[in-house]
Amino acid sequence: MEFDKFTIGFEELKLGNYDYSFLVNTAFFKGLGYSEILKGEVIVSSIFTKSERLMRMSLSFEGKVVLPCDRCGENFEEAVG
Repeated sequence: MEFDKFTIGFEELKLGNYDYSFLVNTAFFKGLGYSEILKGEVIVSSIFTKSERLMRMSLSFEGKVVLPCDRCGENFEEAVG
């Protein structure tokens, strides 16, 4: 899995606000190698703010993932967001 598409090159950005949106899906979670998430599709929305002395990023998540239950071992779908 290439994680480069999730990289924000903040060095070349001018001062101001920037909106980004990423789709994190099953391939992303499998690429991590250690994730308990079996399947998923989550939209990650971010607002990146660059000022003279500070960089700030606000993130929001919306979607669903499939996880194994800790108690019974069955897979279940969990909403994210």
